[in-house]
Amino acid sequence: MKNIRYFIIKQAEKKFHIHAEHPFRRIPEAQVLRIPNKKNWFALFMKIPKRKLGINEEGLVDIVNLKSDEFISGTLRRNPGYFPAYHMKKSNWVSILLDGTVLSNDILELLEISYDRCAHPIQNRPFKDQTWIIPSNPKYYDIHQEIENSPDHSLLWHQYPNFHKGDTVFIYETAPSQKIIYEGYISEEKIPCSDTNEPFSSKQNMLIKILFDDRSQEFTLSMMKEYGVGPIRGPRHLPEELVQDLRASRKNH
Repeated sequence: MKNIRYFIIKQAEKKFHIHAEHPFRRIPEAQVLRIPNKKNWFALFMKIPKRKLGINEEGLVDIVNLKSDEFISGTLRRNPGYFPAYHMKKSNWVSILLDGTVLSNDILELLEISYDRCAHPIQNRPFKDQTWIIPSNPKYYDIHQEIENSPDHSLLWHQYPNFHKGDTVFIYETAPSQKIIYEGYISEEKIPCSDTNEPFSSKQNMLIKILFDDRSQEFTLSMMKEYGVGPIRGPRHLPEELVQDLRASRKNH
């Protein structure tokens, strides 16, 4: 539906101070949103035949392609309205129907993730023993149940680039709590996926051993901003000062 596309684009233009472009002469209705001062886009809007997405119907459908990561994209594709990306890398891009199946607010949230992924890709780093924070969205993944079901409180997670055995990993829960909820470390890396037919599977996984449950702590996003940490839409490093203060507050409880 054109009004959904219009709403999403207008919200993006306002938030990111950009303007949608029509880059394809042969496909005049297609639009893209680009990272400011860069050529790469983070959203592609177009109409395609429904059968291109595996929908057994005639006619066209309006979609948007957004970038995420293999874990989130695979999880999304288990829900109505989400499909392996059309004409993009299917492991970390997803096509979303703009016909009302997916709520506009959910699309806007994923649009921000796509912007962050395209604007700040993880760069290769030669050193290990790093401290990371990764987001977990309770709308798509019940991390608490997963940990409770694990005999040794471990999580099988999509293997991120530059994450290595021994690295510290903090897990941040997105809305509603928006705070750090667990600390652990990578006990195994580059684990081959046992079932590539699973919709959320990736080529390799890593195992995160959970050491501390920090749900009773209040290291929220607003508090982390005091340490220079911005919105957590993907994996990123944590300042050592923040890590030390969090661990100190844990001892005082």
